[in-house]
Amino acid sequence: MSNRIQAIRTAMEPLQGNKVHLYAVGNRNKILDTQGVLEGVYRDVFTVRVINESYAKTYCYPYCDIITKNVQINLIASD
Repeated sequence: MSNRIQAIRTAMEPLQGNKVHLYAVGNRNKILDTQGVLEGVYRDVFTVRVINESYAKTYCYPYCDIITKNVQINLIASD
């Protein structure tokens, strides 16, 4: 595993369970811009659980999507 990916994973581990803002560019340039909870930080991927009024879904992304800027994830400050 590259040092850069390891650094991203290490930085994300303490954020598990916290509310985050997720911005992701998917297939066919479909954009997801929402809030969710950083559910899991695993060896090769991380998961974000999004719960809206009409659905609940877990999205899974590899860390390389952060490096390529296809995914941006930011911690939402607690009130």
